[in-house]
Amino acid sequence: MKRNSPQVDEHAIADWPIVIVVLSFCALSYFFLLQHGIVRDVVRSASTNFTLYFAMWIFMVLGSVLFRLAIDRPNFPISHIRLSVLNATLFKRTFEFLGLLGCLTLFMPLFSAFKSAIPLFNPYSWDPTFIAWDRVIFMGSDAWQAIHPFFGFPVVTSALSLGYHLWILLIFAGSIFMGIYQQNPVLRQRYFIAYFLSWSIIGIGFANALSSVGPVFAGPLLGLDTFDAQTAYLREADKQWPVMVLSVQESLLAWHRSGDHGLGRGITAMPSMHVALAFLFYLAMREVSKLWSRLSLAFLIIIFIGSIHLAYHYAVDGLVAIILVLPIWYLSGTFARAPQKRGLSWLGVPFWDLIRERGQTRASV
Repeated sequence: MKRNSPQVDEHAIADWPIVIVVLSFCALSYFFLLQHGIVRDVVRSASTNFTLYFAMWIFMVLGSVLFRLAIDRPNFPISHIRLSVLNATLFKRTFEFLGLLGCLTLFMPLFSAFKSAIPLFNPYSWDPTFIAWDRVIFMGSDAWQAIHPFFGFPVVTSALSLGYHLWILLIFAGSIFMGIYQQNPVLRQRYFIAYFLSWSIIGIGFANALSSVGPVFAGPLLGLDTFDAQTAYLREADKQWPVMVLSVQESLLAWHRSGDHGLGRGITAMPSMHVALAFLFYLAMREVSKLWSRLSLAFLIIIFIGSIHLAYHYAVDGLVAIILVLPIWYLSGTFARAPQKRGLSWLGVPFWDLIRERGQTRASV
């Protein structure tokens, strides 16, 4: 019997080119770091990272089910929940996301290892330059001093600290949202191409080339007293309202001094990946809806202001990050749209559709 050629679903999502490139990069990075003795924590960190992604997936699935339950108010809620959880489309998209999930699981621990190893490759030396750049922009003042009259209140500082911590959701919830719940295949591919390029080019490449520690670590690591007044204010504000970043900053300093290269470790200021990822998510959300666009823009502003006010970054760290993300976003759009213009996915039919096609063929024989 003659088999029919598999039909390419115009809404199908082909991730395998991204997966191949990212896994190849991870393999090369692993062996590079292995030569420098910086990979002892990568396996443990990858396991932790996968657990966090899995927990976030469970949370988002249950959250979406409960949300629909509150909106639809079905007569048989238990049956409604079962059908929602056992949704074929959800499992199909989750299955298609596994390749990218593997990339995300491995990539971030390797990024953390690179980040913590920056001073081994390029000693911290750019901070005085970035301090000078900030003072040019703010007419002789440091960036935090220029914005302090507007945000220098303990309750505001505490709120900014909380918002700055919520940034971590862009890594976990944001990736799952774009990977599973985003129905536009071009936007989905564009986002993940830009995501991995941003972490690689900005977070590894430029961070190594422009090696710096940021205001809060300028004193302990470089002996600069420029930001002692800022860190003193943060400690005083913490006595009235909890400033969550202080404990994280202390941990980062301890990990740096002990040579811990685990997940989330490492100190670097320029460029700001907090601002870069928040800006990237905003660019993606502009194509989702006006509501998401406005919310993500507000979050970007909170992260940018928080990065300065909480002593993590100079203002130029965020500005350079935004400038670097823009060409990456537009280049990623070119890559993501090219296969769709030809009516094909990058490597043909996605794996899920091949399995379905083979099952249909066998059933018809």
